[in-house]
Amino acid sequence: MKENIQFAVIVIAFIAAVVMATVAIHETKTLKVQLKEAQIQIEAMHSTVGEQAGYISVLNTLIGKLKEYGQFDKYTPEQITGLATMVLEQSALYSDAGVTPSLIMAVMEKESGFNPLAVSSVRAVGLMQVRRAAAQTTLDRMGYTYSVALMQDPILSTKVGTEYLVWLHRLFMSEGVEKASDWTYSLMAYNNGPTVAFAFVAGDDIIVNGAYAADVVQLRNNYEGRGME
Repeated sequence: MKENIQFAVIVIAFIAAVVMATVAIHETKTLKVQLKEAQIQIEAMHSTVGEQAGYISVLNTLIGKLKEYGQFDKYTPEQITGLATMVLEQSALYSDAGVTPSLIMAVMEKESGFNPLAVSSVRAVGLMQVRRAAAQTTLDRMGYTYSVALMQDPILSTKVGTEYLVWLHRLFMSEGVEKASDWTYSLMAYNNGPTVAFAFVAGDDIIVNGAYAADVVQLRNNYEGRGME
């Protein structure tokens, strides 16, 4: 353990030295961002899932998306590596239901643009934009009391949001209207609420945001096309 810490310190010092020497050349990449990326990589070396296939892919894709959406500075290095870990853990836990890292990342992107502090007009909160009623069952099981601040923890939001989506998916599979690989109605329910989605399935004359599920599936396909599971 002592050797690992010493090695991490040496690596950080070396990267910091390189950054200091090159920051004038690379004007578009600030010293702060470079040092933060170095710390993320050090955290990743100590991750409990660091040896799992796909971890580095998820981590690097996540970093890229946080930068793309201007959300990188809202996360600590520990939150970024922890979020990549949670994405892998949830997809492994619910692989029987068809959950993949690309699906979870797609929901994050569609719901909040990776903004962990997002609060919608209907009080859906956090990275996965989960409302209080949807979050409560999972939070009760974990021994937490709901609060907006709690749901703005990106790692917790991912766990709660994924578990809610899986619950909806299994509900529709049990009704025989979805297979493990099909997320049309469960994603519709995640966005519109299960009552509205079931009414739509029943053929009721009801207006739903039908584009939402298609958008998430397209985002998932985009991630898969870049090599993510």
